[in-house]
Amino acid sequence: SIFPGKLVAKEGWCNAWVQRAG
Repeated sequence: SIFPGKLVAKEGWCNAWVQRAG
């Protein structure tokens, strides 16, 4: 996903968690 500013870090963390869980 694409998010501005600080949300980039959260997006990256969510993606990493999803890949790890999957």
